[in-house]
Amino acid sequence: MPRGPACRPLKLAAARAVLAEGRRLIWTDDEVLPEPGPLRDELTRDGRALLIAPRPNRGLQPADLDRIEAFADAR
Repeated sequence: MPRGPACRPLKLAAARAVLAEGRRLIWTDDEVLPEPGPLRDELTRDGRALLIAPRPNRGLQPADLDRIEAFADAR
């Protein structure tokens, strides 16, 4: 898989496929997560997707893991 912006279309297609199948999505990415705007709104509009962009030099932090756990526990 290409890195950086070159992989964005592939990751976006995978995220859309997950949501199209009716499944929930947790997407953590420090490189190519959609910025706030129409594309991010499309993915998160029905509450089935959680998008987290950790800082590249820190990775996921305890607060991020808490958000993921809360999202996974919600039905």
